[in-house]
Amino acid sequence: LARASVHGPLDILYPMVIDREQFLTLRSAFEGFTADVTAGQLRHGVMFEVPSVCMQAREVFEVAEFGSIGTNDLVQFLFAIDRTLAVADKSISLDQPLLWSLLRDIADAARQARRKVSICGEAASDVRYLHRLMEVGIKSVSVNPHSIPQIRLAAQGQTLSTDR
Repeated sequence: LARASVHGPLDILYPMVIDREQFLTLRSAFEGFTADVTAGQLRHGVMFEVPSVCMQAREVFEVAEFGSIGTNDLVQFLFAIDRTLAVADKSISLDQPLLWSLLRDIADAARQARRKVSICGEAASDVRYLHRLMEVGIKSVSVNPHSIPQIRLAAQGQTLSTDR
């Protein structure tokens, strides 16, 4: 990754981080392992998917340069839902007020720290939640390629016709 960054800026996203200190340890280890490598611009970010790191979003954004919220794992861990059950019923906990409060807190922390935050997972690719995500302050989504047309139209207040 460090070598590849000589060809352009590169973002490194650390998954399953539990807190600020663990992120600092991981980033330090990366920097130590690549100290002898010629590198370009590298940015280090946190995947917000473990509830403990989400609850420390303000502190994390003091040291992380960006973030991404992984809704599939976050919902699973936040509500102790078996992964197979969560996949079978995609709406199982996406309407829970606690989830939306947590998403707002993360987005607020990113905005206050002048950091970018995106979201991925089922909530990001479901057009029913797009405007709600925007209302809590999340402006960037990562979705599967087949979801892009529906998400773009939903962002413009339109719907995709499936009748041909």
